[in-house]
Amino acid sequence: MMKKSDDRVCFILNAQAQSGRAGKKIEWLKKEADRRWSDYDIYLTGKHGSAAELSRKDYKKYDIIVACGGDGTLHNAVNRALHDNIVVGLLPLGSGNDFAKAIDLPKNLEACLDIIKEGKTKQIDLLHCTGDAEKWCVNTLGMGLDGLANKHTTRYKKSTGNLSYFIGAVIAAVTFRGCRMEVAIDGENVSKEYLMITACNGQVEGGSFVVGPEAKLDDGLIDLLTITPTPVLKLLYYLPKFRWGIPEGLKTASSVKCRRVEIRSAVGLSAHGDGEHLGSDIHKLNIELHPDALEVIVPG
Repeated sequence: MMKKSDDRVCFILNAQAQSGRAGKKIEWLKKEADRRWSDYDIYLTGKHGSAAELSRKDYKKYDIIVACGGDGTLHNAVNRALHDNIVVGLLPLGSGNDFAKAIDLPKNLEACLDIIKEGKTKQIDLLHCTGDAEKWCVNTLGMGLDGLANKHTTRYKKSTGNLSYFIGAVIAAVTFRGCRMEVAIDGENVSKEYLMITACNGQVEGGSFVVGPEAKLDDGLIDLLTITPTPVLKLLYYLPKFRWGIPEGLKTASSVKCRRVEIRSAVGLSAHGDGEHLGSDIHKLNIELHPDALEVIVPG
C-alpha cells in the first residue's frame, strides 16, 4: 500500500478545461488523491465553482496548491496564492499546457501526481504587469496581435480544441495591422509601429508557438519578442513556422533580453497573460520581471 503524504493539498480543478473533458476527471482525482494524501480538498473553478469561495485565509491552510487544468487555471491559482508562500503544483488538464512543457511534466497524469507527492521544488521568476491591468504571469504576457489572437482562440476553443490556437492567430493576423506604440525597454525609449509585443518567461504559448526560444524560467530576464507590421500573406506563411522558434526569414521579428518593459499605445489593444484575456482596451502596461518569486513543484 502506498504511504500517504502528510502535506495538506488543495486541488483547484477547472472542469471546463479541454473543452469540458477535464470535468470527467473529478472522481478519478478523488481516488488518486486519496491514495497519496491524508489531507486534501478539491475545489472547482467557474461561475458557480467552489474555488470562488476560497479566501486568502483559506489558502493559508494548505502546504500545496495544485492547479488542475491549463495555463489559465495555473495563472489564476498563482494570482490568488502568491503572497502566502504556498508551493504550487500543476496537473496538466488543459489544451495547450505551455507551462507543463516548460518544466518537463510528463503527459501521464498519474506520474504527475507522483511528482507532486514527491514534492521537489524550484524557485522560478514571474512577470508582473501594472497599468491598465494588474496581474502576475507565469509564462507569457502579450499585447497586440497575440492578445487579439488569444481573444479569438477563447471563442473557438470549446468547439475546435487545440486547433483554436491557430484559428485565433489567423483571424488576428488578417484583422490587425499594428499601430504606433511608445516602448521603453530597460529605460531605452522607442517609438514606432508594432504588430505585437510579447514578454516571455517561458518559451511556448498557444500550445505550439515558440515565441521565446531562449527563455528560461529562472534566469532573471524577460525574453521580449517584438514584431513590426508585416504583409498579411507573409505573416500567414510564417505563422506555422513558429512551432520551431522565431523564423529566421521573418525580418520584422526581433528578440531582446531585458528586465522591464513599459508600453504605451494611443489605440486600445487586446492583451493576455498566460492565455487569460486581460482586456480589449489596454493602452498602457508596465511589465517587470521578479526573480525567484514562486516556488513550484518540478520533476525530480
